[in-house]
Amino acid sequence: MTGFGYNINGFGVVGGGLAPYDIDYLVVAGGGGGGISGGSNVSGGGGAGGFRTAADHTVTPGASYTVTIGAGGAANNNGANSVFSSTTSAGGGEGGRNWGDNGNDGGSGGGSGADEVADISNPGSGNVPSTDPRQGYDGGTGSVSVGGGGGGSGAAGSGTSGGAGSTWESQGTFGVGGAGAGAGNGAANTGNGGGGADGASGGSGGSGVVILKILIANYSGTTTGSPTVTDDGTYKFVKFTSSGSYTA
Repeated sequence: MTGFGYNINGFGVVGGGLAPYDIDYLVVAGGGGGGISGGSNVSGGGGAGGFRTAADHTVTPGASYTVTIGAGGAANNNGANSVFSSTTSAGGGEGGRNWGDNGNDGGSGGGSGADEVADISNPGSGNVPSTDPRQGYDGGTGSVSVGGGGGGSGAAGSGTSGGAGSTWESQGTFGVGGAGAGAGNGAANTGNGGGGADGASGGSGGSGVVILKILIANYSGTTTGSPTVTDDGTYKFVKFTSSGSYTA
């Protein structure tokens, strides 16, 4: 299964056996919203939702594991966290609104705002709270009349992207959130950040997603939240686009 810029078939599972058994997971949080700007000011783009993945996570048959899908942040708001079991990916940071307004910290940081004279604000930090491996990168620093792009899962935001929203899908700088006055919204279940804006409201971030990869021989078939379930003949891929649970 591919999509959202990540090839889940690349996950490696040391599975098999009886109880307990191992699964792989991908947890992406909601993206941050772009900033709301006023006058001739340009806001920063929202940061991508935190991106966390792991192989060989041991589950116990009969135990229920909660899945929470984080919503994307509206303009001037961080994205919400996504959760699988005990693993939390942090929502992306909102983009800075105007001059002197910093981007927010988050899974990936929001880009800083700028004005027509000079940029005097700072981007938000990514990987907040800290995880190893890191779940995202810093937002970009804007320049004169250019808001900084939000950070992504693979790279810091660009300082020359016109307030573009970031995305874990494209691993970084420009993203699909939109740029400048476009103020585009992040797509649902991507964790993309919303685009910045020129004298207007920034875009909303995209909601998150959780995907599990489970050996068919181990898959219980017991879920809530109506995930999409596919297989490749060896593994089940359980994609949650709304909150629910998996019972091992």
